[in-house]
Formats: sequence, C-alpha cells, structure tokens
Amino acid sequence: PLARPGRVVADLLNKQPLPTGVSSLNLPKVGGGTVVGVQQTQNTQIANTDMQTTSVSSGITTIAGQQIVSLQLISQSGVPLDKIILGDLAFDYAKQLDLQVVTGTGANGQLRGLENGASVGTTAFTTASPAFVSTTSANSFYNSLIRAVNAIAVGRYLPAQQIVMTPTRWNWCQEALDTATRPMILSSGSAFNAPGISTEPTAEGASGTLLNLPVFVANSLPSNHGTGTNADEVIVLRGSDVFLYEGELALESFDATYANQASILLRALNFVGMIPDRWSASVNLVNGTGLVAPTL
Repeated sequence: PLARPGRVVADLLNKQPLPTGVSSLNLPKVGGGTVVGVQQTQNTQIANTDMQTTSVSSGITTIAGQQIVSLQLISQSGVPLDKIILGDLAFDYAKQLDLQVVTGTGANGQLRGLENGASVGTTAFTTASPAFVSTTSANSFYNSLIRAVNAIAVGRYLPAQQIVMTPTRWNWCQEALDTATRPMILSSGSAFNAPGISTEPTAEGASGTLLNLPVFVANSLPSNHGTGTNADEVIVLRGSDVFLYEGELALESFDATYANQASILLRALNFVGMIPDRWSASVNLVNGTGLVAPTL
C-alpha cells in the first residue's frame, strides 16, 4: 500500500459517535458563572449572580473519495483489486481526517480544527538560536513547553494530557546533548535529572515523555508556518476536552449506475463533526521562529 500518515491527533480527542439525523451539533457552555461570597452580617443579602449560558456548535463535514474501475480489471485481476482500492481510500480518509482535526478552517465544508478554535491559547517560541534546553529562557524549547503546560493549568484548572509534535521536531529533541556530550533524552536505563524519556522508536504515535506528559509524533502537523513558511508547530492539549464526533466509515461498491459501461464505483465516505473550543484553554499552540525546520 501507499505510505500515508495516520490519524494520531484525532485518536487523542474525546471521540463520540455521530448522532444520526442531525445537520449540526451543539454543546451547552457556561459563559458566566454564579458567585458565592461572605455574608458580612446576619440577615443581609447574600451574593446573587445569574449563570450565563451559551453553546458551541459544529456543522457536519463529509469526508469522501471514490474511484471508478472496469469490471474486467476487478474480475480478471490476479489480486483482489477492489479490496486494495478500498483499503487505500480508507488510509487516505485517516490522513485527511487528521489534517482536518489540526488545520480545518471551519469554512467551505471543513471541520473547525485545533488551529481555528475560538480563543485557543498560543505560546510564542521566538528566537534565532533555538535549543532544546538553554540557560537563556527565550532560546529554550523546553521552557516554551512549560509555558504552554502552565497556560492550560491556569486557564482550565486541570492539567494538560498530551504534547504533539512532528517526527522531525521530536528527533531534534533527541539529538540534543548536554555539556558532556551525553544525550539529554534517554532511550533506556537510569538517568539523573533527564528532561525527557524516549520509548520505542516510532514514526507516528506515542514516542516518549516530556514534563511527565506523553509525547505523540504526527505527520499531520503543519511545517509551513511563519513568514518563511518553514516552521512547524507543537500542540499541547487536554484531549479529553476536545470533542470529535465520527460516524462509521462506509467502504462500498456500486455497479448499477455504471452497468452500461461495465464499470464499478468504489467509494469511502464518512460524516464528522468537531468542537475544539468548548474549553478554549485546553488547547495551546506553540509556534514561532524558534521552530524553523531543523537540520538533523
């Protein structure tokens, strides 16, 4: 099969089955809370503030692809070509879903992805001399991750759950050496004060830990940010707060319409909705000149 990235980021979210018979999704949200306070003296008015409620919504996005092939090719091929094509469509569905989850604009039928959630957090890593760890805070990628994790903690009052980055960025982290030319991220064995741990080598998925948070690498993250369109992005998030509604992927074949030309249409199709900003503080995007693509 053709090599394609998978759906790493999508599988970190709060996945829910897509309800049938709906054209949009709405979740209630408290926009302004009630208030309690100290009653200064007996028999005096206690604090009274009405709760303000609102909602967040998502349209339903269709992600689909097809191929028309001749009946002769399917019937007389030495391999199950229909299964190969449907499998390829399924792989590309996973790729396109993850791209939508990260970068979907919310316009032209797209999902509203993590990058475009309302008021999601951002952490600037702006430096011309980036390093994995540096005594100069502005140059330290590690410090920028701490700031992003802290932003979720003080904004959501609950901890971040995942750090997601490109494979190249994670390998750049693993390339970092201390002053004694020892790797700063250990792959195995005991370590003294190591800033991170690398687990089994992987091209996508769980790869290690930083700040005691699991690190996931995903090829769906963009690497074309910044004025030079050559910077990647790191996402720190609390995935359980981001809702992804997904139907059952339908892999089907149709022959009736194309019977007059002895052809079969093979199709992959699914309906998806996403609400990335019920708690905007649960997503923090780390970006800036410090994330210009490294040379390994």
